[in-house]
Amino acid sequence: MRGTTVDAKQLKPYTFWIVAGVVVVIELGLIAFWPIEDDTGATPEIVKQNLDTEFKKLEKLSVRADNRLSGVYDAENLEDIRRLTEEYLLTPKWKSVLEPHVESYRKQLALIKKDLSVRSAIMHEKIADSGSLFSWDTEYTSKTKMIMSTLYKSKVLVIDKKEGSDFETGAQIRAQVGFYTKGEKTTEAKEHPELTVRFRIIEKISEVLMAAESVSLANPVAKNGKETDLENSRSVNIKGVEWKRSGEPSKALSGTIAEIADAYELTLTLEGSASALIAAQAAIETISTPILIVSGGMLSARPPMPAGIRKNVADEPMSLRLNIVVIDFSRVLSAVTPDVVVGGAAK
Repeated sequence: MRGTTVDAKQLKPYTFWIVAGVVVVIELGLIAFWPIEDDTGATPEIVKQNLDTEFKKLEKLSVRADNRLSGVYDAENLEDIRRLTEEYLLTPKWKSVLEPHVESYRKQLALIKKDLSVRSAIMHEKIADSGSLFSWDTEYTSKTKMIMSTLYKSKVLVIDKKEGSDFETGAQIRAQVGFYTKGEKTTEAKEHPELTVRFRIIEKISEVLMAAESVSLANPVAKNGKETDLENSRSVNIKGVEWKRSGEPSKALSGTIAEIADAYELTLTLEGSASALIAAQAAIETISTPILIVSGGMLSARPPMPAGIRKNVADEPMSLRLNIVVIDFSRVLSAVTPDVVVGGAAK
């Protein structure tokens, strides 16, 4: 059988279609073996999935945007916060609803600042109006002596017989109450603000200790106790006041509050029966002007004594050490807006 041959001239009219077919075959091969990706490397399937997800999110946002904010939400209630953040969308519609609340909070904050600063103002009440250093020292000594005399008469201050009752120059007895004792030189003007604050704090603590209603009862175990010992002694008396050293940074405050307030720290030691000491601590903790906080305390009995030393003792004295922090918010007064009205008068 004789083979057939194809003449090139016969194929020439079909050259275009032959080339086109080859190109199509090549493209199909590229599509099959070379996946199409975008600039991020995502295939068409992934791109479609992402678009579907974003579309669903957009639908949810559209529904949230149509929801109008209503009701009151408690910022401390987790369920309220969940509803607020998941069911609503922040839009211009919120403005008319939120503005009254924001304005109310702003006024409340200003009132709080005002209250804190006013309650702190008592610590800065002047001891003497005179600008003379000698006159200031004289007035300070006179006023501290008056407080100590009142404490002594009320049996809140017990005096060591060795030193006597020198309330003017007795450094030891004055330090027991937390007061400064003038030496040969007058105090400097820069010392007056801190001495004034300390004086006002002790003045306030003295008032509540003298006003505290507590009675020492006889120890029921000591049948032969001397009841007269109870009649002639105060149930609680001041044994010592230790101030944090002047100029030493206070560790009582930290963070934001340390930027707007100052703290004064002291350790107050009292002596008396357990019940009376607890009553005294309760009275001290009620002090709100100035703002006083009992940050810690330790109640302890007297040190060990020889056997029989407590015989015929009607009342067993104990010691109470209180760590006290007094916070001064005087600096926040300048932050109060002038349009705040308190008690009907613009402050």
